[in-house]
Amino acid sequence: MKKNIKLLIASGALLASTLASCGGGTGNAIDATVPDLPANAYVYRGEQSKTKVMFYSAVIYTLRDEARAYIGKGKFGIKPGDSEDTMLKKLHDANAIWGHMSTTSSAGFVYPTYYLYQHGYTLGFKTRSEYNALSEEDKAKAMIGVEQGTYPDGVDGLMTGTFDVTCGFMDTRYGSAFVQDGGKYHNNEKLFTNTYTIAVTDPIMNDTISIRASLSEAKREAIKTAFKAAVEDGDIKTEGTGAYLLYQIYSHTGYVDAKDSDYDSAKNMYVWSEKQKGNTVTIPTDVTWDAKDTTDENNVINIQLVPSNDAQTLENRAKALAPILKRFTNDKYTFNITPGTSQGGYETPTQALVAGQTDAVFLPAASYASAFVAHPGKVEVLLSAARAGYKVQADDFAGNGSSEMFDEAHKILQRKAMNGEVDASGKDLY
Repeated sequence: MKKNIKLLIASGALLASTLASCGGGTGNAIDATVPDLPANAYVYRGEQSKTKVMFYSAVIYTLRDEARAYIGKGKFGIKPGDSEDTMLKKLHDANAIWGHMSTTSSAGFVYPTYYLYQHGYTLGFKTRSEYNALSEEDKAKAMIGVEQGTYPDGVDGLMTGTFDVTCGFMDTRYGSAFVQDGGKYHNNEKLFTNTYTIAVTDPIMNDTISIRASLSEAKREAIKTAFKAAVEDGDIKTEGTGAYLLYQIYSHTGYVDAKDSDYDSAKNMYVWSEKQKGNTVTIPTDVTWDAKDTTDENNVINIQLVPSNDAQTLENRAKALAPILKRFTNDKYTFNITPGTSQGGYETPTQALVAGQTDAVFLPAASYASAFVAHPGKVEVLLSAARAGYKVQADDFAGNGSSEMFDEAHKILQRKAMNGEVDASGKDLY
């Protein structure tokens, strides 16, 4: 048996008149027919894994040529075996329009922009008018981009030809279209068969529970035990349970052990982001970590929160969470959870960690990276918020550990698997 391949989508949020390369064509690429994959090809339909991971990915998609032709679009000539640099050049030279999210979106803009930078497109996304104003030399360093609105708009815009490429989290086709009851593309496998994955980006790391590096082993284990148990206490819809409170505070639904090296990609992204602002920062090497306390003065664990809600609501939830955490340490440790203020952002609680005034802080990946660079050896990641991974990435083509999960070879392998270019063992079929 062979697996059929086709495509989808429509987008009303964008004005087609602003997208010079997207004129003409009718219909929806979801209705196109594309060649069958080899019978033994790995099949990907956005399946999620039971494995909890501490990251998510940005993924870049286009249509397969047959689907583009179906809606009256020119073929890009992208074929199995093309390197990512080759595919990017074909997209660039054809003046492909890239749909992306706003500049604050990690998966929809920041990481795709970083990916382009890594592949020589150092000027990133430019509007059509900005692109046309560039010199020929600078045009070679840029892609034409347009803000796509929402992730569902991104899927629909690709399928209807409003733009040629879309950027989003892994996997927008699944989460923003395939599983949407009553939606245009609900349970339509052509979302996957008619599209083509250009790239899987570096990992976008989840939030951390970071600690002062000098925190004792006993208190580290108490924090791990308490939070891992509390996030499984009840569910996110049952008020008063640990799961509910943690979801209400930071939308966390799980925790896994983490170590500093897991966040290397976040550090690299932080360095690059600062470079774009004109700042030069360097990731410290051969870091000497503060020695851990061998004894504790008391059994109080101090935790600071940065507001994710209004201050009073956050304080009420923190007070309700504290006894739950205590209960999961057999009442040995008391958790003193202090809501911070929005003034000073994440720098204020970071400074409290460095000064030994608090024991743990919830820090986003970028803030942890900043703290690591600014205060080497003082702030350490202990736990990462966890989410269900995607099977193709978290299980089937994950490598032997986090260090391999996103090395260049495995990112390429994951991309090929999403396109049905390998068999279940990872062997190339083309």
